[in-house]
Amino acid sequence: MMDLLNRITQFALLDIPKYWHTKRGLVVSLLLTMGVCLFLFNSIDLQKIDRFEGIVTLVSLVAVYFLWQSTQVKKALRGKVGIGIAIAREDGDQSDKLYKDFVIALRKEMKSAEISYKFQIIEYSNAVAKSLDNYDVRNEHAIKARLAFLLTGNTRIRDSMEGPVHIIDLDGLVKHVPINESNGSNFSKEFSDVLKNFRFLVEQNLAGCDFAGSHIAIVTKYIVGIAALFSNDFDYSEQLFLDCERTINASLVPNHSDIILLPLLERVKTQLKEMYTYRASILRNEYIRTNNYYLLGKIDTFISKAISYGASNNTVIFNKAICEFKLRHDVREVERLLDNKKDKKNPVWLLNRAFVYAYKEDLNNAYKFYVKAFELPIPDSTIIPQCEMFIQDEIDKNKENSHLYYCLGLINFKYKGDYISAKSDFLSFLKITDPKKFKPQKDIVQKWLEEIENSKSAA
Repeated sequence: MMDLLNRITQFALLDIPKYWHTKRGLVVSLLLTMGVCLFLFNSIDLQKIDRFEGIVTLVSLVAVYFLWQSTQVKKALRGKVGIGIAIAREDGDQSDKLYKDFVIALRKEMKSAEISYKFQIIEYSNAVAKSLDNYDVRNEHAIKARLAFLLTGNTRIRDSMEGPVHIIDLDGLVKHVPINESNGSNFSKEFSDVLKNFRFLVEQNLAGCDFAGSHIAIVTKYIVGIAALFSNDFDYSEQLFLDCERTINASLVPNHSDIILLPLLERVKTQLKEMYTYRASILRNEYIRTNNYYLLGKIDTFISKAISYGASNNTVIFNKAICEFKLRHDVREVERLLDNKKDKKNPVWLLNRAFVYAYKEDLNNAYKFYVKAFELPIPDSTIIPQCEMFIQDEIDKNKENSHLYYCLGLINFKYKGDYISAKSDFLSFLKITDPKKFKPQKDIVQKWLEEIENSKSAA
């Protein structure tokens, strides 16, 4: 009998708290409650239970049900981005302190968010956190709770030669966020990578927990910044990343390697670089579509910021060169930018360099670079139309640039095989430009015009 009571007691103290939030836990709790009532009433024959005992039993069962219902897995409200926190804690004040540091920091950051969608933070009990012990369980929980993000992990204390080391291991799972599928997978990876293996030393006066809290606040901002970034809320994402950068730089101790903050600082800088580059590319595409001069100022701002964070790929440099030319007509700076990325096997670089030569009235070198570019496969079908629009825009703005008709003629004659357009461009080049200039080019243009006429006759 005692053995049975011990088993029941152990079950009640250990297993019920573990499974309490599940339907299995409800059924077991109701059966156990009924069993206790019957035991107290000294009867296992339901027909012998009087009215009072029946009411007490029923009330007890209803009370257990409502208690279970009140502690059910909380769900995010529809229309909000739910963030679940399910971090298992070991017994002890220090473990709870570190957990509370994290939650307070997270809530503070979310509360300050002024973004188009709203976050809802849901904390789960220690029992629930401990039950989420594998991916399938966590995934099912996130779906049921309508969570966008689920933070899981545990806090624990381990002895070391320097004293007790308080460790918080965090992991993350992403279910549904207001971003596209490809960005969602990227966010999920970033979300998990940045949370793993954060370790903090807890000193005797608990200053270590405060130190951990400051680190967690920075990590939290970074997580929210990533979420905002992949949700296309670029302004808020930038604000958070810049704040992370400032806070980390202020927190770093000279000549001390911070294994948490230094890698995170590099991540922040990388995200800023890629975000600025992406925003510039979006505006660049809009500029190509609309030819809206106002957009160039914004493009230049984002490109300059991207370069300040180490962006140096061809697209960034070419876009910067365009801004330098269009906004400031700084041809020397354009040449510097292009020559630093010198690549005679890149047709886009060759086309850009050819234009600069042509703009400076060096049509001999312009011809050489255009021809080299035409011999290479041009990866994007929009490149040549962009070149033509760019050249025509310069001609329209200043008739002194009429020699650039030579470039348009070359593109149509040598690359596109559009002899009708080529003839029109070449005739404009001959007619409008200064008669005393560009004699070698005018002589060759006359020969090309003859070829065009002969090709028409042959046809």
